[in-house]
Amino acid sequence: MRANLKISITASSAIIISFLLLVFFLVIFPDPTYVSEKRFYSSKFDSKDKIFIIGSSHTGNLNATLINEQIQGSGNYIVYNLSYDSDKPSKRLRTINEIINLKPQIIFYGVSYNEFQSITYDEVKTSPNPSYIQNILLKNIGFDFSNPQFVTLQFIRESQKYLGVYAKIDYLMQPYTPFFEYHARQFIIENNLDIENEFLKTKKEIIVNPPQVNQELTILKKMISEFQKHKIKVVVFTTPYHRAFLNSLSDNQKETFEAILNDLQNDSNVTIYRLDQKYADLSIWYDVSHVSYNENSMIYSEDLANLIVSKIEQ
Repeated sequence: MRANLKISITASSAIIISFLLLVFFLVIFPDPTYVSEKRFYSSKFDSKDKIFIIGSSHTGNLNATLINEQIQGSGNYIVYNLSYDSDKPSKRLRTINEIINLKPQIIFYGVSYNEFQSITYDEVKTSPNPSYIQNILLKNIGFDFSNPQFVTLQFIRESQKYLGVYAKIDYLMQPYTPFFEYHARQFIIENNLDIENEFLKTKKEIIVNPPQVNQELTILKKMISEFQKHKIKVVVFTTPYHRAFLNSLSDNQKETFEAILNDLQNDSNVTIYRLDQKYADLSIWYDVSHVSYNENSMIYSEDLANLIVSKIEQ
């Protein structure tokens, strides 16, 4: 009995110590996206009318510098790509008031299967429930305790940075893209066959709930409604995928995604532009869901620039 009690106390102490070390680490190394957001949303902007691109890494590789060059002559506009890794409506909701306060003229919102992906049973089991401590961490240092994978990656990145390894990883920031870091691989166009083979080795099923029970869709519609109430025009576009990914989808997955888009378009009175299959067979990719940030793969950015120009001129 005493032995079991001792083991239990030791295990509890280890958990507490680990948690305190984690909190200490996060205070020293807060979420870089959170820090960048605070800096960006408190900045002083010039008199140009702002246009925002919102989305995950799927829109992060849109070249905002090129887009700003392409829209010159269409008015006094400047485009900011506000993408960040693993974005979902439930995460973006945290900064909706800051976005609205900057009074953008138009928001171009990129969506994909990933934005509407359901939480799996295993993720629910291993993720702690939201708590008072989690809310404190989220509010003060930008840490979402429900995402242990993020904190692991952040720990690796930040520890390498401060141990002098950071420069070798080649993380870069690009103009007009304040929250998104580019790493060396994103600049490379991979061979399509290699991309397909790698995907087939590691692919995971994407589970997307239908519209009536899809929480991310509900939140996205609420955000769009808020934007529209503040006279901010919203344009939704689907982000591109490689042919290997599209071929891996079941009929049910495709039908559910179509139902989500139809529901969003009808319920929110937005136009949805389809880019998810447009570049599927081109050699412009570094993996199945990301177009390379490369001068030879700018067709995605050029097309979005043209879409922006068309909306400005309407």
